[in-house]
Amino acid sequence: MISHNKVNSNVRCSVYPGRDGFTEYFFVITCRDKKDFSYILNDLEKSLRHAVSEFDIPVESCVFSRFYLSDIANQENILRNSTVYNSLSCSSRSLIEQPPVDGKVTLLTYHLSPVSLYRPLKKIRGSGEENLFLKTQNYSLLYTVNSTAPAPGKPSVQTEKIFRKYKKNISLRKMTLLRNTIRTWIYVRDIDNNYMKMSDSRKRLFRQEGLNFRTRYIASTGIEARMNNHSSLVSMDAISLSGIDREQIVSMHAPGKMGSTHDYGVTFERGTRVRFGDRSHLYISGTASINTAGNILHLYDPEGQARRTIKNIRALLSAQGAGFMDVAYMIVYLRNTGDASVVSKVVTESVPGNIPLVFVQAAVCRPGWLVEIECVAVKPDKNGFKPFA
Repeated sequence: MISHNKVNSNVRCSVYPGRDGFTEYFFVITCRDKKDFSYILNDLEKSLRHAVSEFDIPVESCVFSRFYLSDIANQENILRNSTVYNSLSCSSRSLIEQPPVDGKVTLLTYHLSPVSLYRPLKKIRGSGEENLFLKTQNYSLLYTVNSTAPAPGKPSVQTEKIFRKYKKNISLRKMTLLRNTIRTWIYVRDIDNNYMKMSDSRKRLFRQEGLNFRTRYIASTGIEARMNNHSSLVSMDAISLSGIDREQIVSMHAPGKMGSTHDYGVTFERGTRVRFGDRSHLYISGTASINTAGNILHLYDPEGQARRTIKNIRALLSAQGAGFMDVAYMIVYLRNTGDASVVSKVVTESVPGNIPLVFVQAAVCRPGWLVEIECVAVKPDKNGFKPFA
């Protein structure tokens, strides 16, 4: 069973102890100081070092990290030259501008321990894209972050180029989107105007790759953000997994709460469960206040939307025999930071204490949605598949 831990006022951590393999750690580190950004990054490094030492794991056990920045144009170069950024060179490091509601930067990290159970291979591209390929005894995992195609043109063109580049990348490791890609985060600049262009381009490519409502789609969050290149209108982070059987990937639904996404023309799963022999990973896509017909509920009401979103996520988890006690972390996206206090109250009252939480400003794909929430859960499982390690 996963445990939720408050290390100090700035750090929360979830731990899933593997019976015979990996123990998984999820850290969220916030810095509420309003001082110089370099000073804040030094503080972030100290908090990270303290956090991993509390659980007796090395920083090098980190395989995925994401920095949520408040001003990427002015902060990126400082961040890339910082100690905390370079100490996480073992991981795939995602950088995105989604301003934290409580400071200038929030850090999310994911660790696997012991490090001796896997062999990492990292490749960094000139554009800032990073690929971390992990080989374990039973599976291989590919973490790709900061994938862009900042050629002049439209978001639809950039989306197609990003997915085609990713498709080529995973094919080198004998993987395909249909068989192996589990989770994507698609960041869209000016989402109110560009989301549907991205979505339509993704839909066309998925159709060509055999992803449809009869086979499956991919768990995903499509959300407002700014990237490290001003000409990038779209950016993608993604996770793919090789060595899995088709039966290990389960599409998640919330009967009676939300309809299927394809009913209103978008192509992502509400959530994806990956079943291993010893545990399941549940990736809940960006979820909002929506009903079975695809309509927005509680228009103009952030509290009502937050409560409905929580109910929808609870339904997705419950259908898989899970609950909020299995959640490793949650990311809460707010269209307006002025809603932070009321939404935070709803979330913290609804989930177990000390779950790592990220609150950032980011508009959702429809202007009427004021809140969107995603999460990852880990729960025990027992079946005939190979264990996670």
